[in-house]
Amino acid sequence: RGLVTPGELERMSEERIARFIFEPGFSTMSAVSHVSGRGVGMDVVRSNIELIGGSVDVRWTRGAGSVFTIKIPLTLAIVAALIIETAGQRFALPQSAVVELVQPLASVEHRLEQVRGSWLLRLRETQI
Repeated sequence: RGLVTPGELERMSEERIARFIFEPGFSTMSAVSHVSGRGVGMDVVRSNIELIGGSVDVRWTRGAGSVFTIKIPLTLAIVAALIIETAGQRFALPQSAVVELVQPLASVEHRLEQVRGSWLLRLRETQI
């Protein structure tokens, strides 16, 4: 995909080749779809992990697959968190980042509304 020449690629270790997945713009897709092929993905993961003082690495064995190792500072690994789930995926939000919890009810102050086919929360007359 133009990141290196064929000659450079021949001389590279498999470990270095596997790290291409972290390069901005890298994609294995030949065509862009609504979910893939844009080359935005693992470079964002690496940047965010490094932003909190961690690291991410990949080990690859031809025909066997890949192993990703993500290391984060211990102080972040044991932080109190609010666990939420949406669309079958779980997320941990640091409690220090949580300002308020509300339970949407059929009240005037905070409620769920459907606007143009999408659900949103109205909290104190502000749509979120």
